[in-house]
Amino acid sequence: LDLSVGAVATENPVVAPARLAESVLRLLDPLGLDTVAGVLACRLTTAPLALAVAELLQVPLLVDADDADTAFFEDRGEWKVAAVWADVGQACLPRAALVTVASEPARVDLAARHGLGSRVVVVPNAVHVPELDWRPPVSTGRRLLYVANLSYAPNADGLAWFVAHVLPELPADVTLHVVGGDPGHVPDIREDARVVWRGRVPDVTPFYVAADAVVAPI
Repeated sequence: LDLSVGAVATENPVVAPARLAESVLRLLDPLGLDTVAGVLACRLTTAPLALAVAELLQVPLLVDADDADTAFFEDRGEWKVAAVWADVGQACLPRAALVTVASEPARVDLAARHGLGSRVVVVPNAVHVPELDWRPPVSTGRRLLYVANLSYAPNADGLAWFVAHVLPELPADVTLHVVGGDPGHVPDIREDARVVWRGRVPDVTPFYVAADAVVAPI
């Protein structure tokens, strides 16, 4: 397999090239390649490299596609990017033993687009919700909460937009508490007196309990 897809013409995705497969095997060799039962690719971004590794090891490839990337960019009218993902999908997904997605529309799209049949299944996104004694917020003012992975540019952009355009329109006693990693993409927001940086925390539960409302980074 030789896929020289290179960088994708969109904001930041890069396809892991198949030519790195032998380097990956050299790194894994001390761990015992004979114990590898299969290779899992997380998203189409890693599928070319994962497929090459799986074929060298002669083990099954599993792809967690999560979504139908080609359809997503087609819906946005970004035809050049959609074509790249279509090529990557057609090169890799038909050769996978199993493809998982997070929704039924994505399953239908990928099954039809790449002839996958029953080899594409839905594994929905889910979270275990613990049984908690939820209490009214303990804040004395009005507290908003924003929980996000801030190394992911869209989350950081959403936070920057909210602080610039929404927070100034709210009453002066409203504060925004931000839980997440280092905000490398939004350093200027640290200077806003109404934004409270919490950084990484071991448990988000107390912050949700103390919040009057939560801002979703979507």
